[in-house]
Amino acid sequence: MKKVYCVLLLFLLIGCSSSEDTPDVTVYRKILRIEYGETLNLKVSDFLSCEDKDVLKQATMDTSKITYDENTYPAVGLYPIVISYPVEDSTQKATVTLEVQDTIAPTLTKEVEAIEVAYGASDYDFYQHFEATDLSGVHMDIDTSKVDFALTGTYEAYVSVTDAYQNAIHKTISVHIGEKPQPIPQPIEQPVIQPQPVIEQTSVQPTYVQGILVVNKKYGLPASYAPGVNGEAVYALQQLIAGMRANGLQVLDSYSGYRSYSYQNQLYWNYVASYGQAATDTFSARAGHSEHQSGLAFDLISPNGQLLTSEPEASWIAQHAHEYGFIVRYQAGKEHITGYQAEPWHLRYVGSHAPAIYASGLTLEEYLGIQGGGYY
Repeated sequence: MKKVYCVLLLFLLIGCSSSEDTPDVTVYRKILRIEYGETLNLKVSDFLSCEDKDVLKQATMDTSKITYDENTYPAVGLYPIVISYPVEDSTQKATVTLEVQDTIAPTLTKEVEAIEVAYGASDYDFYQHFEATDLSGVHMDIDTSKVDFALTGTYEAYVSVTDAYQNAIHKTISVHIGEKPQPIPQPIEQPVIQPQPVIEQTSVQPTYVQGILVVNKKYGLPASYAPGVNGEAVYALQQLIAGMRANGLQVLDSYSGYRSYSYQNQLYWNYVASYGQAATDTFSARAGHSEHQSGLAFDLISPNGQLLTSEPEASWIAQHAHEYGFIVRYQAGKEHITGYQAEPWHLRYVGSHAPAIYASGLTLEEYLGIQGGGYY
């Protein structure tokens, strides 16, 4: 409920009479304030005081100048109010002013902290993620001027919501631009392998073991599973990147994070067209089997724009990622268990489980005692 500031300015300070037997009438309040949206319930005693209570009972207020909006609240503005009260055989008047003010900012009723946008999607509708309300109406503006839709990375955008009286609320959000799709080679001698259609896997459900979401070649996610990037995990990743830089290591703020089922489907079949399915299965997940769909996995990127493999960066990550709630998901020498080539850049957020998993020296499959390896 919005409140309205109501300022009552009284121009006159009046006495009932010069007679010592006539009680004095005093204007003790010159300003009355209420917020827009508050029900107006004015009384003479809100402004005048007099020892003779009958004087106040006989007084009247002319509030006819006050206008009301469609919500039945006094509209924002200045309104004169005339108070008439008896003094012996005459009537005295005092004029006051009611000022209704709107001073409270709008409220966001729908919002997000981070948004994943496909590479090159400069026409993306950011407004679908936000809703706001205010009694005096709202205007929303989303500033994405700092977002480069043609460069993979994480950027800041700014949401501003303003009401009719310039009260505003501001919010900073994170926008991640996905990887640039790889071109599909189309040699004349060979047929082009088209991406397979996305088919909802009604029988597939997310699997949790010891409170950890499991995603590998044996355990998948349905196409409808679309949580977006996990806010807690993103914050932890930012802390990890800050820790690397504090140690003089080279890493970009940009990263590859959440991918939808359909995006992964397209990415996978693009790779198949270039490298064949057998080779692709060693480094790229099929749709529904990518940890990136969980919103909990991130690929770190070197300053040269490539996935991070450099030293001493890779060694530091392997030794310290658990301090921030992450594990290096695909380790060297464990390809037959994880199902993928070693990826020193690929981090999986597991929160408080990370130190124990790191100390064990095991892969996530080994630690949880679940199946790994290939799809079959």
